[in-house]
Amino acid sequence: MKSPALLLAFGVGCLSVSAAPNGAILIPRNGAYEGRVGKAHVLFDTTAGGIMSVVEGEWPALKNTAQMEMVFKVDRPGAPGSPGSSVEIKQSNDRSPNIIIIEEGNQRVGVRVNFKLYDTNQRYFGHGMTETWLYPNGEIFINTATSFEGMM
Repeated sequence: MKSPALLLAFGVGCLSVSAAPNGAILIPRNGAYEGRVGKAHVLFDTTAGGIMSVVEGEWPALKNTAQMEMVFKVDRPGAPGSPGSSVEIKQSNDRSPNIIIIEEGNQRVGVRVNFKLYDTNQRYFGHGMTETWLYPNGEIFINTATSFEGMM
């Protein structure tokens, strides 16, 4: 009688490619989450506010083809056009966004990113959220929300 270990190895070796799962997957990477379902392939950067890049290729040599980041120009009180009268605040200035996996099923992937809005001097201006849905045909749907706080 053959040992169970040899039978298991033989069984795995005979597994056909068509029997492997073909659904969606989210993979934690070094400072990111890679999401994939069918033709849709994205990367969420956890060190830069959870900004999303549409990518192609295989980890770790992914190539960005598009990137989505929420960026705002906020006018500050004061004389129009005077230095410092406006400031740019970005999603990517948050170094610790909260990334929530909503769904990781056979037909789609859903990811929510909650982040804080800071300027380059790390002054807080509010918070935001993106919700991204990936589908096997390559479609990507993105919902966004923002709340500004303490602007005056």
